[in-house]
Amino acid sequence: SGPLWVFSTFLNQPPSVPASPSPSNGSTNRPIAQTIGWQCSDPNGHALAYDVYFGTDDPPSMAASNVAQNSYAPGTLAFSTTYRWYIVARDPFGLERTGPTWGFTTKANSPPTTPGNPSPGNHGLSDATPVLTWTSGDADGQPLTFDVYFGTSSPLPLVASGLTQAMYEPGEVVPAQLYSWRVVASDGLTSTNGPVWDFRVLAMGDANSDLTVDLEDAECALGMYIGFGACNGFDNAAADVDCNDIMTPRDARCIHKHVVDGSCSFCDGATTEPAGVSTPVVYVSSTTEWNDTVYVRLAVSGVPSLEAFGFVVQSNADYMRATRRGATTDFVELRNGPFPLYAIVGGYSLTGSPANSAVDFIDLRFYSAYWYDRMLYIFGFVDDLLGAAPLYVYAGGGGLPVLITRFEATPVEGGVDVRWDLESDEAMESFTLYRREDGAALPIEAATGAATTRAYLDTSVEGGKTYRYELMIRTAGGDEFRSQVATVSTPATELVLGQNHPNPFNPRTVIPYDLPASAKPERVRLWILDIAGRVVATLVDEEQGGGSYRVPWQGRDDRGQAVSSGVYFYVLDVGGERRTRKLVLLK
Repeated sequence: SGPLWVFSTFLNQPPSVPASPSPSNGSTNRPIAQTIGWQCSDPNGHALAYDVYFGTDDPPSMAASNVAQNSYAPGTLAFSTTYRWYIVARDPFGLERTGPTWGFTTKANSPPTTPGNPSPGNHGLSDATPVLTWTSGDADGQPLTFDVYFGTSSPLPLVASGLTQAMYEPGEVVPAQLYSWRVVASDGLTSTNGPVWDFRVLAMGDANSDLTVDLEDAECALGMYIGFGACNGFDNAAADVDCNDIMTPRDARCIHKHVVDGSCSFCDGATTEPAGVSTPVVYVSSTTEWNDTVYVRLAVSGVPSLEAFGFVVQSNADYMRATRRGATTDFVELRNGPFPLYAIVGGYSLTGSPANSAVDFIDLRFYSAYWYDRMLYIFGFVDDLLGAAPLYVYAGGGGLPVLITRFEATPVEGGVDVRWDLESDEAMESFTLYRREDGAALPIEAATGAATTRAYLDTSVEGGKTYRYELMIRTAGGDEFRSQVATVSTPATELVLGQNHPNPFNPRTVIPYDLPASAKPERVRLWILDIAGRVVATLVDEEQGGGSYRVPWQGRDDRGQAVSSGVYFYVLDVGGERRTRKLVLLK
C-alpha cells in the first residue's frame, strides 16, 4: 500500500464589480450612435458573461443577456434623452456581481448644414440642359432628403420632394431666361432652408458665354475645335449649333453667318455634307524642302463648295503652321494648333470655293534637322472633307519658289512695325499686307507695293486693340504665297482690366489687362479672391511695363489644389490703382 495523498479544490470567487463605464457616469451631449462599455475581471481567470440592463426607465430593463464581450451597442438612440444602465457579471459557476446604475444624456439634434456650392453657380450660366447640384451634410450622420423649389415666378414652386441625392434635372429650359432655385434639406426631424440662387441659360451659339451671340462666339467655337486660344478646354454645348454632338469649324461658320446676315439657323437638321455628293478626295499635290524645313501642299477634289474643313496631322517632325492656298484663299478664318508632332488644322469661309475638280487648298510646314523617313499621317477629316481617306505622306525633294523666312509685327510708338524677309528662286512682282482687327469679319488691305519692300509702319491702328497681319507675295508668273498670321496688341492708353474669357470656365480661363505706357515699370499684382475676400491665388506679382497682357488661371489655389465651383473675384493693383471683376468656375 502506498502513502495517503491529499489535495484540495480551489475556492471559487465571484467576479469583480463592473466598473469604469464608458461613457462616463453623468456625461452629457453624447452622440446618438453610442456604444457602451465597462471593465470587469474574474479572480480565478474564468471567462465572464454579462447581462445588460439599459433604457430610459428607472431601473432599466434587461436589453441583452449572456453578452461575451464587455461592450454593447444599443442602436440609434433618441436625441436629448437620459439613458440608465447597469451590468450583471456572471462566471461559469453561477456566481454574480451587479454593478451600480450609471447614466448619460444624448446630444440635441443638429440640423442639416445650409445647402451650398450650387452648380450652376449663383448668378452663373448654364447650357440648355442644366443639372442642379449642391452640397449639404448632417453632423449626426443622419441620411438627408431634399425638397427643390425651381422656376421663374415668386414664390418659387416646389418641383421635387424627398430627393435622396443632392441633384435635380429641371428638364426643358428657355435660353437667356433667368431661373431661380433653392433647396430645403431635412434629416427627418429638422429642416434647413438654403438661400435662393439664380442662373441664366445660354442661348444657342453663345460659345463664349457672355449672353450675346456675336463674331467672338464664332472665333471661340473654332478655338474649341482647334484646341487652343481663349476657349481651350471649355466644353460648351451652346457652340454645337448643328446639334450633331461634335464641335467642328462648320459650327463656327454657322455662328458667323447667323451674326452677319441670319442666313444660318441653329439645329435646323442640316447634315454636315449635301446628299448625293461624291466622297471628297484629299491628296498631296507637291512637297518641297528648304534647308531643314519641308512644305507639303495638299489638294482636294469631289467637293462642290468647300466651306468648312478640319483634320489632324501627326508627323515625325515638328509641325509649324498651315497656310491658305487655292480653294482656301478667301477663308475668313484658318486656325492651326501649334503642337509639335501633332496638330489640328481647320477653318471656314462664308462663301465657299468650288473644289469639284482638283484644286490646291493648303500648305503644311514642318521642321526637323533629322527627318528619318519624313513620314506624315493626316486623318480625322470633318465637315466638307468628311469621308476622305487618311493620307500617309513621305515628304522631300525640290525647292520652293518663294520662302517667307521671317514675318513679324511689333507695337512701336506711333503704330505697328511689320517686317519680313524673303528667299526666292523665282522673280517676284509685288506684296499685299492684310490686316484684320480682332472681332472684324473680314481683313482689309493695309498696304501694297513692290516685292523689294521688307517693312511697313502701320500708323492707322488704335491703342488697346488686337490686330492680325498676313503678307501675300505675288510672283511674276502669277503665283501667290502667304505668310503665317502675326498677331499684335497695341498698348492701351489707360489701365484696363478686361473680362476673363471664357466665363464661366472649366478648367482654364484667361484674364486680359492693359497697362498704360509709363516712364518706368510699375509693380503689378493680380489676385484671385473668393466671395469671403480671402486670397485664393496670386497670379502676378512683378514689375511690368506698358502693354497688353493675358494671364491664364487653371482654377487652382497657391498650393496647386483645384478650387470648387463658384463665384470668384480677380483684382488688379497697379501703382495704387485697383480694378476688380468677377469670374465663375463652373464644373
